[in-house]
Amino acid sequence: MSRPQICWEDVEPGAALPEINLPITFHKVVMTPFSTWDFFPGHNEPDYARAQGQKSIYLNTLTLQGFADRVVTDWAGPATFIARRRMTMKASAYVGDVLSGGGAVERVETIDGRPQVTLRLWLRTEAATVCDVETTIVLPGRASSPQTIAPIQE
Repeated sequence: MSRPQICWEDVEPGAALPEINLPITFHKVVMTPFSTWDFFPGHNEPDYARAQGQKSIYLNTLTLQGFADRVVTDWAGPATFIARRRMTMKASAYVGDVLSGGGAVERVETIDGRPQVTLRLWLRTEAATVCDVETTIVLPGRASSPQTIAPIQE
């Protein structure tokens, strides 16, 4: 199934990104960090996590980054280039939680001749906001193809 692609000309500040949800299972909390070689015991040893002051084992940062990117690409489409992501970690997501993500378009601007879209996202559970995220993306124009999108040089 192909997803529609949003073009930068069609994006308006204030536009809402649809909320998506991710159930947090034991398997997801444990296996995602292992697949990225993140063997920090707070992600797989409940006693260690509790000794840190956590409720139990919790999602790792890479999982949260990936989920934030999914919120963006589910809305914008497969030719979206994520140029920058800044996250402010605020709380943890635990087994049994449902992580929700959404946001809005903050601004659309052209910098050095390149159109960019800045998004404000949030990731949260019923208990707390887990992360605030600012993401800058590059979208194709109506006349562009996905192959013409090049990364932003910082």
